[in-house]
Amino acid sequence: MNKVRQNYISNQNGILWDWKWSRLPNCTEEKNEWEELRTLLLKQSLSDNEDIWRWKENKERGFAVREVRKELYGTIDINTVPGDFEWSRIAIAKVNLFFWRAVEGKIPTLTALRRRGLQLGSDLCMVCGLEPESADHIIIQCPVAKEVWLQIWVWTKVLFRDQQESMKARFQEKNDWPERKVKIIYAIHLLMAWYLWRNRINKVFNNKLTNPNKILEEIKEESFDWMRTRAKIMELTWNEWKNFTFTE
Repeated sequence: MNKVRQNYISNQNGILWDWKWSRLPNCTEEKNEWEELRTLLLKQSLSDNEDIWRWKENKERGFAVREVRKELYGTIDINTVPGDFEWSRIAIAKVNLFFWRAVEGKIPTLTALRRRGLQLGSDLCMVCGLEPESADHIIIQCPVAKEVWLQIWVWTKVLFRDQQESMKARFQEKNDWPERKVKIIYAIHLLMAWYLWRNRINKVFNNKLTNPNKILEEIKEESFDWMRTRAKIMELTWNEWKNFTFTE
C-alpha cells in the first residue's frame, strides 16, 4: 500500500484525514488492501480530550517517574555512580566503559558470575588456572597480566609497582608517572586492561592465548593510532612511540 496514490479526506469527529499515496491502486490485491485500511480508519473515533501520558504498568494513575524507576531497578542499577573513575579522552569509549565496569566488578568473571548464582563448576582463572578469576586477578595479578605490566612499565619508563594491588590502586596512583605524559600513560593502561580481558575471552571461546610480547606489540600499535587520531599528535613517529622517547 505504500506504493498507492489516493487522496482521501474525511471530517470525522472534527479530525481531518489527508492520505497521500505514491500512485492509484492498480491491481485487485492493492484495491482490497486499500478498502480494508479505509474501513479500519473510518471505525476509529477520536475525542477532543487532552492527551495524557500513561505508564504501561499503571494505567489508572497515569505516568509517574517513580513507576519508571521501579521498573528499571530490576534491570539496571540506576543509582550506580562512577565514583573516582577518570574518563580518558584519548581512549575510545568502549575501552573506558570496559574499565569502569571492571573496577566496579561488573565484568563477567567466574567469581562475579558465581556471586550472581550461576553454577559454573570451578572458578579458577581461565588463563592461568591458579587462582579464582576476579577482575583484579585477570587485569593485575594473573601471571600473564604481570608479565605484560612489567613490559609496559619498561616501555613507558614507569617505576614497578606491587603486583598484588587492586585495579583501583594501580590506576589511581599516578605520582610515579612522568608528569607530562600522565594522560597518555593512563590511556595506555586502560587499553592494556582491555587487551588482557580480550585475551581471556579468546581463551574461553577459541582455546587460544596471545603471548605477552604479542599483547605488548598490539597495545603499542593501537595506542599509536590513538595518539595521532585522538590526541592529535600528528608529528609523532612510530620510532619515537615504540621507544617512548617523544616529548609532549
